[in-house]
Amino acid sequence: VFDDLAALMGNPLGLSSAELVFKELASVSPSYEDLSWTMLETEARDGVVIPRHGVQALNHIPVAVSREGTSSPSGLALHQARVMYDNGVRLRHCPSLAPLAPGAVVYLHPADASRLGAADGDRVHLSTRDGRGEFSVVVDEGTPQGVVYAPLNQTDAPVLGRAAEVNIEVLG
Repeated sequence: VFDDLAALMGNPLGLSSAELVFKELASVSPSYEDLSWTMLETEARDGVVIPRHGVQALNHIPVAVSREGTSSPSGLALHQARVMYDNGVRLRHCPSLAPLAPGAVVYLHPADASRLGAADGDRVHLSTRDGRGEFSVVVDEGTPQGVVYAPLNQTDAPVLGRAAEVNIEVLG
């Protein structure tokens, strides 16, 4: 459809088949680099989950959260968002995909983790005015400094509510 629209606009993409679309996707997305169209077309396969090696490249894309007026003792603002892999009904019942959900984790910028005395895998207690619970820490340079990012709808993850103010205590 996109190729037809582009052609009508005078600039065809040259992506006239699913195989060519996949080839283009694989050339621009590291998550697909070790996959091939033949691998996806093979009837004997039991499914292909990207990426096949290493860590999941599609973890999250946090957005900056305004911390103006935040009186959180931790000096951090909570950002929650949906991710591709969560505790949804279809994913929950799919043994090959369910392990891709990150679970009850929070992402911290390295400077914030250092200031709090937290490291990858440490347990922390988060609390907001609407909820509280324990999470594992993932130290992540892609998370904006001053933000605690918690993926929504994760197995065993407590509901924290909508408050941006968050208190965090490192449990070790």
